[in-house]
Amino acid sequence: MIAAPLTAPRVDASLETPQDEDWYLLQPQGVRQVGIIAGLIAGCDKSYGSVTFDLLDPDGGGSLPFASMKVGYSYATPDAPVTIDTASFTSDVGRRYYLHVTQSGCPGARYSFAIAPAGVLGTRLAPTEQCSAARKHAANARVKLKRYQAARKKAQGSRRRELGDKIQLQSQQVAKSAAQAVTTCARRALTGYPWE
Repeated sequence: MIAAPLTAPRVDASLETPQDEDWYLLQPQGVRQVGIIAGLIAGCDKSYGSVTFDLLDPDGGGSLPFASMKVGYSYATPDAPVTIDTASFTSDVGRRYYLHVTQSGCPGARYSFAIAPAGVLGTRLAPTEQCSAARKHAANARVKLKRYQAARKKAQGSRRRELGDKIQLQSQQVAKSAAQAVTTCARRALTGYPWE
């Protein structure tokens, strides 16, 4: 499994053995329309051999492909191989995707794929929308606490005691919202397949 995110717009590779499989980590930068074109560089020796490119969304909880491309031979094209196939998807903010390449009856297959538009992939993963919302909620809780603390310095008598109570209660909210932000923003390691 490849740990580093893919940034190259084009990849040429091969599946050297019958058990070989390649994994590519894709980190689109924000909500983007992503297009992939896959090709077979060197044909399969057998008239039933093929190379499959599966797109998976492990952050979305899916261990099944949400899009696939297939090059090589198939039952629909037994006399001439399909040499190019395409797929596209709209990425979500902060989501990681995998491109999983396998072969069937085509050991030693050489393949390529290209991702468009240029610059759609990056190494830095943006926070998810849920993470951004949780961080904003935690920041707002801290601001509210500071307002109570500033007001208490100027207050006297029963108003000062009332603000002291509010500070204690708001301190609990600050701790709770900070913990929720940490939990919401945590990224689980993608160490095994399937991820469920």
